[in-house]
Order: sequence, then structure tokens, then C-alpha cells
Amino acid sequence: MPTATVDRRSSPRRKLVTVTAEELGDFTHDDLARLQASSARLADTADIPEITDAEWAGFQPGKETNKVSLTLRVRPEVLAFFKGSNPRGYQRRINAVLEHFATTHRGGR
Repeated sequence: MPTATVDRRSSPRRKLVTVTAEELGDFTHDDLARLQASSARLADTADIPEITDAEWAGFQPGKETNKVSLTLRVRPEVLAFFKGSNPRGYQRRINAVLEHFATTHRGGR
């Protein structure tokens, strides 16, 4: 079975992952070449603000504040927007938008 090596650059070190043609599905060699070329370009981060020392001070990896479970009814197109091309983490994205709105409209936490 043919295999392909994909370069996944999530850090300065190269992480090579070998996948089979079956795992690639309908990918062609041209698709793989385009994917490798696009992942080699650096993302433009100019519009992302720097994290301040005050923001880092309260950061604890893996520790979330208590959250309240609720049922929220939204329109299908709103849910589709937040799920986007990656449905994982859509609730986290919705929470971030609501938190930002609450913070900017109530003068902070």
C-alpha cells in the first residue's frame, strides 16, 4: 500500500507523520503538494494583540473556571457558523464571544 509523508510544522522542529493512501482518501498527489506548500507559509499574525503580563499572571493551563450548564436555542445558521469547518470546540467559541460581549458592555468582569 503506498504511503506519503506529511510535514506538520507546529513548532520549529519538524514532525513527520506517515499516512497510508487509504487514510488520505480521495487526496491526489497534487492535493498533497498544495497542502505541503500552504503549511510551509507563515500565518499573518499582525492583527493579533500581544498578551499582557497581567493576562499571563492569572493563566493556569488546564484549569477552567466553573461553568454553568444550560440549554440555549439558536438558529441553525448561527450554530453552523460556530461549528464552521471544525465542529470541535464550537461551544468554547460561543462562550468566548459571549464573554467578550459581556466584558466590553459591562466594563469588565
